[in-house]
Amino acid sequence: MPVGRRWLPGKSPNPGGVSKRRVTLVTEVRARLSAGDQVELACQRLFELATSPDDKTALLALSEFFDRLVGKAPQAITGAEGGPLVSVDLGSKSDEAIRTEITTLMGQLVNLGGLPK
Repeated sequence: MPVGRRWLPGKSPNPGGVSKRRVTLVTEVRARLSAGDQVELACQRLFELATSPDDKTALLALSEFFDRLVGKAPQAITGAEGGPLVSVDLGSKSDEAIRTEITTLMGQLVNLGGLPK
């Protein structure tokens, strides 16, 4: 059982550790990729997909390639017209008014499907 944010000595939240099967699979994939021939085959397949006559397939292949190469562009999460999702002035409110405001906002999130009921 944790004490604060730490586990007691000798106790672990994951006593089995990382699955040996997973480690073996990751090691195997890395070994094959480092051998070089698999990288060439992967690049060849990506080229085939990127030059597909189907525009959707080509776009998805190129998108995946560039997402991996340079990373995905950050996406801002904003409300209407680029403003904040929620703006609440709590400075002059009582504790009870703040609790009511939080309950209202949580209800709105549930109704939008953002939180489980």
